[in-house]
Amino acid sequence: MIKKLRKKFIIAAMCAILIVLESIILAVNIVNYHHLVEKADTLTEWIVSEGGSFGDAIAGDSSGIDPGAQNGQNQNEQPPEVPDDLNSDTTPPDKSDGKNATEEQKNPPDNIGKDHMGFSKETPFETRYFTVTFDSDGNMSDCDTGKIAAIDEDSAKEYAGEVYTSSKITGFFDIYRYRVTETEDGTMIVFVDCRQEITTVKNFAVNSFGISTLGLAAVFVLVVFFSKLVFRPVAESYKKQKQFITDASHGLKTPLTIIDANTEIIEMDNGESQWTKSIRNQVHRLTTMTQQLITLSKLDEGEVNGEKTKFSLSDALVDCVQPFETPAMMQNKTIETDIADEIRLNGEEKTIRQLFDILLDNAVKYSTPDSTIRVHLYTKGNKVILTVWNETEPIPQGNLDQIFERFYRLDEARNSEKGGSGIGLSVAKAVVAAHKGKISAFSEDGHSMLIKVVW
Repeated sequence: MIKKLRKKFIIAAMCAILIVLESIILAVNIVNYHHLVEKADTLTEWIVSEGGSFGDAIAGDSSGIDPGAQNGQNQNEQPPEVPDDLNSDTTPPDKSDGKNATEEQKNPPDNIGKDHMGFSKETPFETRYFTVTFDSDGNMSDCDTGKIAAIDEDSAKEYAGEVYTSSKITGFFDIYRYRVTETEDGTMIVFVDCRQEITTVKNFAVNSFGISTLGLAAVFVLVVFFSKLVFRPVAESYKKQKQFITDASHGLKTPLTIIDANTEIIEMDNGESQWTKSIRNQVHRLTTMTQQLITLSKLDEGEVNGEKTKFSLSDALVDCVQPFETPAMMQNKTIETDIADEIRLNGEEKTIRQLFDILLDNAVKYSTPDSTIRVHLYTKGNKVILTVWNETEPIPQGNLDQIFERFYRLDEARNSEKGGSGIGLSVAKAVVAAHKGKISAFSEDGHSMLIKVVW
């Protein structure tokens, strides 16, 4: 039980961490890809707005050009001779002007080095792109591959032709982000090389998921280690609880045996009465309950007491049905069986027979008078299936797996009248689990119950 609980805790913790971690990694990669697309689209918009190039927005900025060149003066030419009378001018230079010049050199104007559309002055020289223009008749009228070395004119025309026929405005073609726009000359398609950005995004995605996987493995080791420490007090408490149940059950056997023996002596001396009969019924009920508690305590870890062997499940079920036919007949109930021959199971035969007894006893006890109980054992593929069906008083419709919980009762009053302990079906579930099977209960109409066991 504790091992299963710890395993479920580890699985739940790792699933939660996996979902959160991978969601974060996925979100970061989506943001990176979005930035890539946004940057590429901005570049294509810029080139389109300048008619197929970067224009003078940055490349033509004259802020860094020598003033002499701006005035049309050749920098190699010697400055004109200065008249002697000017050379003899004794007027001292304006120190304030020299100071201002120094300040301007230290603090250049704001427009120098300023970004354009979020890009630096180097962007036009770093960006590789090409353009292709189609005339109004759909023929290629111009192809400019001067700003890219990886694409020749034929490849550029091939790419542009496929994009032109796709009727898309923007998107990716291989490693190129393109944009289609209408101009006075026709339709222009701009392609921007995004190889470096795509490689960066891909590498980040691979590395991030790889690192997250290693991190998840490390977290798994830590969770396994610390879960052992966390569940140690629970395991000790559960062990003490099991030991208490076993000791208490064994301790009850002796007084119950004495009470039963004394009741028998009283009946020998005074004859049977409703009081002695009631005592015997309650002793039998307590004896059955203590035995079931012991069995349940031993089966909680999914282990069986005896050695597993290959035995005939069909013969075991036939043997178990026969003792219940008489009490069923006394209540005008009929047990119909459909048991396939030679169905074998690898398991502990004693506990499997105990499972059959519990299911048949439950069906006989809680079926309505003058009804039929159907027992069916068959195979489906490589699965062995047992079903026990019986009519009942009104019960909830649909899934009824809660009846396999300890001390659970669908109808408290009716179960008390029948003498049920509320443990039998819990033992049945433990027996099935110990044999790697699954048990379920279902009511299709609210007036019948089907218990199904699958191995």
